[in-house]
Amino acid sequence: MSSLVRLSKSKIMAGMQCQRRLWLEMHRRELAHISPAREHIFRMGHFFGEHARSLIGRSGHHQLIGHVHDIRRAVEETRVALERASQRRITVYEAAFSHQDVVARTDGFASYRAGWHMTEVKAAISVKEYFYQDCAIQAWVAEGAGFPVTKVTLACINGRFVYPGNGDYSKLLRRIDATEEVERRKAAIGSVVEEFRAMLSEGEPKIATGKHCSTPYACPFIGHCGGAQTESKRFDNVRFVRRISSIASAVRAYPIHFFRFGAVSSPVPLWAGTRPYQRIPVQWSCQTEAHSGALVHRAFLERFDALSKQELVHSLIDALGAAGPIIVGSWSERACFEALCECVPERQAEIRAVMRRLVFLTFSTRGGDLVASMPASGEVTDEQSAQRAWWEAASSSTDPERSRRLANDMLSYGRHMTLSMYAAYRRIGVVDDGSWRASMRSL
Repeated sequence: MSSLVRLSKSKIMAGMQCQRRLWLEMHRRELAHISPAREHIFRMGHFFGEHARSLIGRSGHHQLIGHVHDIRRAVEETRVALERASQRRITVYEAAFSHQDVVARTDGFASYRAGWHMTEVKAAISVKEYFYQDCAIQAWVAEGAGFPVTKVTLACINGRFVYPGNGDYSKLLRRIDATEEVERRKAAIGSVVEEFRAMLSEGEPKIATGKHCSTPYACPFIGHCGGAQTESKRFDNVRFVRRISSIASAVRAYPIHFFRFGAVSSPVPLWAGTRPYQRIPVQWSCQTEAHSGALVHRAFLERFDALSKQELVHSLIDALGAAGPIIVGSWSERACFEALCECVPERQAEIRAVMRRLVFLTFSTRGGDLVASMPASGEVTDEQSAQRAWWEAASSSTDPERSRRLANDMLSYGRHMTLSMYAAYRRIGVVDDGSWRASMRSL
């Protein structure tokens, strides 16, 4: 059995970011804290990778290597699969390789001229410098295992892609030939591996925290190293703090609607007419004041398997009616309405009629922020946790009872936010001591 410390592509990338991080990954893994935000990034990466597989391989000819937790079996199965691939022009997904006790898996691997074509998929619109380093490690391992890589392709997201529907993602990816960039970096990998193994045989490196703690990845050991925590804090208050010229002193007409969307974004567009990472509404909440102090709450959370936005748009137009200002607290609400115009073009005229009633309500104070102190409850306490909850609840692997609890939390959070908007509005409406200024701008 080899006495070498087994490394992987991800661990080498961690070491290139910070050797202290790699040392902790190998020796004090229990000190790691993976934030919910980071887990969500992993989930989105896997989600994108699964959709991208069918786009990077030869149509109808592929084999997926499993054994996620058994790298030895994965390597053996890969070798057998690649013997067939060279004869039958098969693309092997998640091909596993081992060289000098360094293991790596590639998104796509297929025969190409006198060697092999490696494809690496990234759920990003722009190409990052470290993508090439990532590919160089994989190519170095594959070649050391006896599979010379003669072409490397980076498959990223085509930011101009608009999903036409019916499962047609044929233009989702854009492909970048990374062969030369990878070749330039590949020769240095062997010495980097030796350097890391020498470092790992010694005590914990004394490296101070800095920008490298979050670039290119958020380090899970930042708490141990003494850096500032970047976790999102529990949301207890809603703050409306903007400075915009006032064009109206108050909204007097009834009914008054206090409205917000709940939206998600995805590297793979889920609804026709939408683009990668576009914020798409999946729920809305509205407090309607029919006359002073009389509130009616309406809300809608889309079914997790909804194929269109028809039902959401219908419920929204019905709830907002044809009269009354619609007060929102963020410019992003307008973008959500625009997205609905793209998703349901046949109702665009009605949606734009609603948009003409939008009012952006903002507050500014001299003595401090004006807040409405109504604490949120449950797991959904801010926009980020709301989005994570939607994805978890929508997953087929999530227990149905768990999905119901998350759905209730999302609805509760929406109600909390619109009540907070209403409370803040009412407060500036009854207090006039010169310490505040209300400003509204029609959108």
